[in-house]
Amino acid sequence: MPSYDLYGKRATLDIGHRGSEILKLVKTGKADVGSAALGDTIKATDANIRIIHQSRDIPSSGIYLSSKLSKSDRQTLKKLILNAPKDIQKANYGSGTEPDYTFFREIISKAQSIQICSDLTKNSVNLFCADSYKPITVTGKINGWSNKSSDRVLNLRESSGKIYRPTISPQILIEAIGNSEPIGIQAKEVQVKTATMPQRLADGSFEVKIRQARQLKVLATAIATTTNQPL
Repeated sequence: MPSYDLYGKRATLDIGHRGSEILKLVKTGKADVGSAALGDTIKATDANIRIIHQSRDIPSSGIYLSSKLSKSDRQTLKKLILNAPKDIQKANYGSGTEPDYTFFREIISKAQSIQICSDLTKNSVNLFCADSYKPITVTGKINGWSNKSSDRVLNLRESSGKIYRPTISPQILIEAIGNSEPIGIQAKEVQVKTATMPQRLADGSFEVKIRQARQLKVLATAIATTTNQPL
């Protein structure tokens, strides 16, 4: 949400803090502006801060019961959840209809398209894509992987034989393929998009940093079939 609301801006970012830490950084003058959730930590009535912008509401998540359960089991579970002790209901849930995520998905898509062009680890950060921006696309098959610190380094071979080393965190890998390990895309054809030129490594391969799930796409596999004919 902050990326979306700051579209078109250039800023020096200090990321990865919890709400209480953000509040402290602003109050001590170590940050000019902080972006955090309004609620338990950030109070609109706090006289020591000034709220200059409030983003659109973010739809809450839901509690879903499997359709594989019997109707009676679902009703029992629903009753237990809605009548649970107060310390459990602090998870902020209640009876209601499923949230509509349509507009929020559009916001996410826009924010992600910005972040392909933005390296959030190098200040200052441009929260926009230049008019001349054209993503670099690499297509090939995954042939193994290795670990580098907490990240996964994929081995991607193009049809031309050129080797690329896409580096991706387990969390982003989960968002992209539903698994924190690359075993699910071994031997599959994938497409990787990047806003920066891949860096040549000492072994002749090229490093590509994946910072968001939309940069990695598993391509559909064409399956050849035959039709049985009567003898």
